[in-house]
Amino acid sequence: MKMFTDKIVQYVIEGNVTLAKTETEALLYTKLNDMLKLTTKEIVPEAYKEVVGMAGLVEKKKKKDDEELDPVGAEDNDVNNDGEVDNQDEYLNIRRGAVGKAIGKRKRNDKDDDE
Repeated sequence: MKMFTDKIVQYVIEGNVTLAKTETEALLYTKLNDMLKLTTKEIVPEAYKEVVGMAGLVEKKKKKDDEELDPVGAEDNDVNNDGEVDNQDEYLNIRRGAVGKAIGKRKRNDKDDDE
């Protein structure tokens, strides 16, 4: 490293700016390359583990959702399919009823407007 900087200083003193620039770029690229190698060795394994872990979670959730969905016509009170009937399911039932009612009113109003 010191050899690079000594060369750069010598070129500047001699007035050879082109060679000083070339040496400076070489030094920067070398340093950057070293830092990237170090960073890659530290970051890539962790990122890989994280991505593989996330993919596994998504796959598990997908399988769980596929297995636990209620068949059509055989729905139960567990609306969100989390395995238990609780306040969330009650809220979802009420919300769906309100949305359905609002849609029905809108359809009736639209029909009245057409006539």
